[in-house]
Amino acid sequence: MLLLALALTAHAATWDESWARSNDLEAQGSYAEALAALAPLATDYPQDYRLLVRLGWLAFEAGDYATALRWYQAALDVSPDAYDARLGLAWTRLRLRGRRSRRPY
Repeated sequence: MLLLALALTAHAATWDESWARSNDLEAQGSYAEALAALAPLATDYPQDYRLLVRLGWLAFEAGDYATALRWYQAALDVSPDAYDARLGLAWTRLRLRGRRSRRPY
């Protein structure tokens, strides 16, 4: 039982550390690095909507629109009616078509 508790604590620490690192990198404008810090969590949490949308956002901000499409679509697969994933997908598609060169906000 103690080993399970230690494993869960270590797993939670990895989650928290990855999110904190990603937030710090995003605040510095290092979007690709923020994405790289957080993306490994998707292997363990493929159904975590919040994670998938954040990965889409970070990829979008990094200018990696193909990756952003993949993450936003994964988020929609988890939650088909989610407006923020739909909006992210729409903005990403516009960027891929060469429209709307300015920031969407």
